[in-house]
Amino acid sequence: MRTLACITVGLALAALLLSGCNTRGEQSEFVAQALQPPDGITETDENGSVIGSEDPDDWRTGPLYAGRVVVEPAFPNPVAFGEQVTVGVTLLGFDGVPRGVRIDALRSDGQQLFEITRRPEVDQDGFFPIRFNLSAAVGEAGLVRLILFDIGRNEVISYGDVQIDPAPDAE
Repeated sequence: MRTLACITVGLALAALLLSGCNTRGEQSEFVAQALQPPDGITETDENGSVIGSEDPDDWRTGPLYAGRVVVEPAFPNPVAFGEQVTVGVTLLGFDGVPRGVRIDALRSDGQQLFEITRRPEVDQDGFFPIRFNLSAAVGEAGLVRLILFDIGRNEVISYGDVQIDPAPDAE
């Protein structure tokens, strides 16, 4: 009877370890997708409601964060040059991101990744609207991929694309 219990515990541990390996592989694939050039947007209004096309690739949650972090589509999208963009992040516990988050941007050519904002206060349960001036950080109009990172683990949580419309006097 004791041997059967040991075997059962051993099989349960093996299944847990194997599922962790599978999640790690899925996370690696997710990161590779996040680092691709931007392609399409989820159109949102100034209140965050989806108002047009919805890009199914935008704002998915990485496998390591499933059930722990929810990211809402950036809004407004497209955004006027010089205006603020908001990304809503909800942490659902389970030590989701104990050191906070960072948002990086990847330009449309897919060649340049740089930090936009760092928010160490986004580290406990709750909803956090993260606002920033994307065009001031990027410096030009166009399609930009935003990548949300877990600062402590340096892992990708989510990503999505934002269209920065040109300034009215630039047209």
